[in-house]
Amino acid sequence: MFAGLFFAFGFSVAYTTSRTLGIHYDYDALETGLVIVAFGVGSVAGSVLGGRFSDYQLTRLKSKNGTASYPE
Repeated sequence: MFAGLFFAFGFSVAYTTSRTLGIHYDYDALETGLVIVAFGVGSVAGSVLGGRFSDYQLTRLKSKNGTASYPE
């Protein structure tokens, strides 16, 4: 379910971005594509770094709690 929502959000951002930049700011296809690529790179970087940070925090908190972890 989460993956479907994430896909829908990404698709809607790409669609509305291309429409808005093309109509209101006169961006051509290349400029619009570069903006959408930046969104994609940011999404991938956020996913990778967020996962690593989450793993780091879990390891740190488990060591403070005696290797026990409880879901919140």
